[in-house]
Amino acid sequence: MKLVSQIKALCLIFVLVAASTPALAARRNSRWLNSLPASTADSDCEKWCSLPKGKDRLAASVVIDANTGQILEGGTRFAEGEKVQLIFVNKNPFKYSYRFQVVSQPLDTAIVTSFLSLIPGFGDTLGALGIQSSGVARNNPCQGAPLTESNAIIAEANKLEQQSKDIATQLNDLSKKLEPYQKAYNDFIKATDGDRIISYGSTEETLVCRDLCGKAKALVDQLPSIDLSGIRKAVDALEKAITDLETRANKLSGDCKDFTVGELNRIANPRKEDIKNYNKRLDDLAKAKDSFEQLVNIIKIAFASENPFVEVKYPQTSGGPTGVTISIFRKNLRNPDAKEQEIGKVTLQVGESPLSISAGIGFSTIRDRRVIRQPFAKDDGTIGAKFGEENTSKLRPSAVVMLNASLRRFNMFAKDDGSFAISTGLVLSNRNGTTEAEFIVGPSIGFLSNRVFFTFGYHAARVEQLGGGFKLGDEIPANITDPLPVERNWKGAFMFGVTYKLR
Repeated sequence: MKLVSQIKALCLIFVLVAASTPALAARRNSRWLNSLPASTADSDCEKWCSLPKGKDRLAASVVIDANTGQILEGGTRFAEGEKVQLIFVNKNPFKYSYRFQVVSQPLDTAIVTSFLSLIPGFGDTLGALGIQSSGVARNNPCQGAPLTESNAIIAEANKLEQQSKDIATQLNDLSKKLEPYQKAYNDFIKATDGDRIISYGSTEETLVCRDLCGKAKALVDQLPSIDLSGIRKAVDALEKAITDLETRANKLSGDCKDFTVGELNRIANPRKEDIKNYNKRLDDLAKAKDSFEQLVNIIKIAFASENPFVEVKYPQTSGGPTGVTISIFRKNLRNPDAKEQEIGKVTLQVGESPLSISAGIGFSTIRDRRVIRQPFAKDDGTIGAKFGEENTSKLRPSAVVMLNASLRRFNMFAKDDGSFAISTGLVLSNRNGTTEAEFIVGPSIGFLSNRVFFTFGYHAARVEQLGGGFKLGDEIPANITDPLPVERNWKGAFMFGVTYKLR
């Protein structure tokens, strides 16, 4: 027992010594910047840059471009109750954040909601540095104590040049230290500036993904420490030294003051230009530091996800026919002012619903007439105006969108390829110079497994009629100006429609 206790004590001492070693502590702190997962190994890049394989890839899968919503592989209709796998590819996690909103609802509800939305009212660098010469001094006119002060001011001013050179050396050393990382950063930004890292189906692009994944890890590992506070203090001290010397020079008088201020300006003005240059370089370095850290944070967030480049989701598809709506949202992480935007939408159908939406053309017996001023010859030979009409066609074609509910299937050319249905829909007609929704309802016959519907329905539309107690053919009184006294009333008639199934 005593031997075991001694061994435990020795181990504890070893751990404490190792933890206190500066080199080990610095290495531990820089590794993955505090919170990057330790499992981000090369094997992770291999896995992340590939699509699900083997048992991880379901037969009922849909491959969707995460940047456009385009379906790259798979269909939109599946058997009822089948487990559907959504695979979002072509992600660029080094530039964008993605959000995939998957909503499952009973298919009948999805179809009716889609139809109702058609009705109006329902849907709504681093800079270069130059050091200037100090010039040539003139004879000092000061005497006595002012001469001593003037010479001291000029002597201290001459030391400012070396102080400035020391700052320039620090900046140049830091810039040189950052050059490799700046180049790696610029190359990575350029390589990942597009919408995608992987181009689905391309082996070459998969290799590019693995390469960029490794470079991203290197950017995190090698992020340099950039401390600008010491250089900023040195610049501030240089600026304060010039200000103090100017204050002392201005306390002198007469020719002594003029000489001393002139000499000080000759020496200090180049240093003031140096300070402007240094502050600009410090600002550029601060921006570079922020850019480096911002990119590293983006990489950390990407690597913290289960799979940065390919995302898989499984919508709820049990409990009867299901409609699945997938909305794709994306945000540019490199733009602080960017907002999340919806960039695509995909609709899937799992199972077969008795409801369907179809569109096509319909022919109505409602007359499309318009009341107008119609000239006529009076008995006294003058020209008058009477109420007339135009566009008096008796059979008019219009676009129709139908919601069909199949009631019973029957055999026509093949088993269950025909059906009886009840349908209602919207009629889109350009009537009386305006376009508005009209309505149709009636029985339908479905053909070719409900892909085509013949509808025999009641058509309701608002038709222009003469009002005010006047009749067509009456002379228009002189005191009646445009617009004419017309009314638009609902009228019903028969319509025959042929439509093709959309959903």
